[in-house]
Amino acid sequence: MHKHDEDENAANHDNRSLTPQVKQFTRDEMGTTRKGRSHLCFIVWNKNEFNIRNDLNAFDYLLNLEGFGFTVMSLEAAKPLQFKREETYSRLDEKLEVEKILEDRWREQNPQDEMRVIWDLALVEAYLNPAMANLETVTTPPENKQRSIRAYIKINEKALANDFWNVLK
Repeated sequence: MHKHDEDENAANHDNRSLTPQVKQFTRDEMGTTRKGRSHLCFIVWNKNEFNIRNDLNAFDYLLNLEGFGFTVMSLEAAKPLQFKREETYSRLDEKLEVEKILEDRWREQNPQDEMRVIWDLALVEAYLNPAMANLETVTTPPENKQRSIRAYIKINEKALANDFWNVLK
């Protein structure tokens, strides 16, 4: 992680309360895949990912928006953060509404999945714990306005998962 990124993240994450961070967080995005890197620039961007496909026009708009600080969580970076269904269910307390919601969501969305990549948790945890994730400055895809944005390229999935479970309990 670059020193500038550490300073910016530290200034934005003084405490664990989400309220002051909501405005800042809206500029972070899940999705995209990449293949290969050269001089910190993505060689191939793949926008064929369900989060991006939900509103490709909005994603392109944000990539093209000059002066907009944009941070992307690539799928390659998020993929190591996977939860096993039965282990996850056993850790949740159905008497607590927030934990019940997590289990219900899994049961409603692809209940056959024995493992699930926790994309959104990877993004939130990396944002809240910048020392547990690596950011790089990258160039937007060639079909977009060429500018620099930031992308998570690696996360410490064990540390982020442990932080999630510790905060949840």
